[in-house]
Amino acid sequence: MYDPTEYADRLVLGLTGMMSEAELHILKQRMCQGKLNKARRGELIARVPAGYVTSPAGEVTLDPDEQARGVIRLIFDEFDRLGTVHGVLRSLIAQGVRLPVRAQGGPNRGQLEWRAPYRETVRHILRHPMYAGAYRYGFRPTEPRRQTPGHPRGGRGSGLAAEDCLVFLKDRFPAYIAWERFEANQTRLTANRSRIDSVGAVRDGSALLAGLVRCGRCGKRMSVRYGSAHRRPGYACSTLRSDYALPLCQSVTAAEVESWVAEQILEVIQPAVLEASLEAAAAVEQRRRQMTRHWEQRIERARYRYTRTQPRPLGEADRDRFRRLAAEVPALWQAPSTTPADRRQVVRLLVERVVLTVDPGDDRVTVRVEWAGGAVCERVIHRSVRGYKGQQSWSCLSERLAALHGRDETPEAIATALDREGFRPPKRASWFTAGMVRRLLHELGLRRRVPRAAEPAGVLSPDERWLHDLARDLALSPHTLHGWRKKGWLHARQVGGRGGP
Repeated sequence: MYDPTEYADRLVLGLTGMMSEAELHILKQRMCQGKLNKARRGELIARVPAGYVTSPAGEVTLDPDEQARGVIRLIFDEFDRLGTVHGVLRSLIAQGVRLPVRAQGGPNRGQLEWRAPYRETVRHILRHPMYAGAYRYGFRPTEPRRQTPGHPRGGRGSGLAAEDCLVFLKDRFPAYIAWERFEANQTRLTANRSRIDSVGAVRDGSALLAGLVRCGRCGKRMSVRYGSAHRRPGYACSTLRSDYALPLCQSVTAAEVESWVAEQILEVIQPAVLEASLEAAAAVEQRRRQMTRHWEQRIERARYRYTRTQPRPLGEADRDRFRRLAAEVPALWQAPSTTPADRRQVVRLLVERVVLTVDPGDDRVTVRVEWAGGAVCERVIHRSVRGYKGQQSWSCLSERLAALHGRDETPEAIATALDREGFRPPKRASWFTAGMVRRLLHELGLRRRVPRAAEPAGVLSPDERWLHDLARDLALSPHTLHGWRKKGWLHARQVGGRGGP
């Protein structure tokens, strides 16, 4: 018995408690050091991922089930083909593939179970270095100050790189893929993230160069703008405006830029089209064999037939057809079956970046394509602008109009001459018409308007107006009201049939 009010007893109790605490501390340090020594040998393994098993002796080996190993390899092959975690997930679900999982507890502990594909499981498989034969420890360091009694794992970080882990050993386990392939996968996963320093994953939008276009003025990445459903996409440099409230750096419609870049892409890939087509055919056949083997193994388990839905083997006639199609790459590029995502995949394999510089005040755009191999090609193209006066060729166009009109040429002949000499309207149309020429001559004051004949009297109801009278009262062009009429914004009727007022 000790009395805490007595000095001697209180001293004994204090010394005893300090020695006990010191002993517990030493024991904990020894245990932690033993744990770390075991980790340095690559033997500290709490749980192995799917596709691996641990023997009673603690040795890590590949899963003895052949189908389980085949599914793991299929995930890596699908990622090489599709490039995104979500793409792999959708492919697995479409093919009816299930993931092999060994139960960690319960009455079925250690038994192989087949579960539906899950996004985080696929991502974990692609991220785990054990599939490349490497061992790591200290991947998620814990910050004790951030832990709480109810959440002991709350202080864990987001994860370190392989070289920054406390223990990292290569070639420690049997591998599914090479280490170089694992590093390439990590680089690709990082590039798929929607961040300012990465191009991001290929998505379903129609913009061909999304993620690759850089501003030629400030060097920032240009974003894609789609606008309404009927407008074409465009590229805009809005970083300075969103971050510093400065004016928009520059913007340009995507059609003209993408058309020229697509021509360059087709010119570059043309020499290798045959080899690429045969390689694609071989990849399809390999994937067919892989999926057929997977379903044969499932048939062995559940007698379930699936091979009838798989692509048939390619024969010599199919190979000859591929050789003939190799010369039709431009048509394949424009085919409805080729999705924008397919085109962007081809572009990103070949193009490092595209730098645009828009000349203020006219329709010129300098496009510089930086290829993945280091080569650079550059060209000045013309973009769509709001009106003729925004074109670089406006002065030459107006002088040429005046000269042709001075020779008493008809509007039809003037339109043909302008097309032949390379002049183009500022917007969607690719050639001039007689009506365009007449409007330009009116705007330049070279052709006076012919007054309309008097409209027939007695045909208007109290709530009707002649179109030209309405345009004059509203201070609008009759062409604007005609456009509204064609869109159904005005209720109109035509007196006397076609050509009538």
